[in-house]
Amino acid sequence: MDFAWREEYAYGIASMDADHQELLGMARGMMRALHEGEPEEEVRRLLEEALDALRRHMSAEEDLLRQARYPGLAGHKREHDDITRALLEYREHVASGAARVDESVVEFVYHWFVTHMRHEDRAAAEFLTQLAKAS
Repeated sequence: MDFAWREEYAYGIASMDADHQELLGMARGMMRALHEGEPEEEVRRLLEEALDALRRHMSAEEDLLRQARYPGLAGHKREHDDITRALLEYREHVASGAARVDESVVEFVYHWFVTHMRHEDRAAAEFLTQLAKAS
């Protein structure tokens, strides 16, 4: 699985692009920790950092889109809410000992994230770019 930043993910919105690069780097770091057999506590710490960063990113992105009066904000936010809910539920399972952080969750989030970037974030970035050109 390749967690590398690709130019096709760059949309010209500096804050989005920087956050997306950071989040992919965090996924890469989690996968590396899992492959290298890092202790469970370290993997959990990385998961918490990634969840915090993802939530900050989604909040900032939603604020940006709200300020721009993006017409697709409701659907965009719904996707953010769905993944947040799923990850918080997963975190509870990990905390209770019912689940462990493993490659499957990193791969799940990675696939969701890349799909979201390619569709929802691309549409939002195109809207923001057009809005900036019209100003």
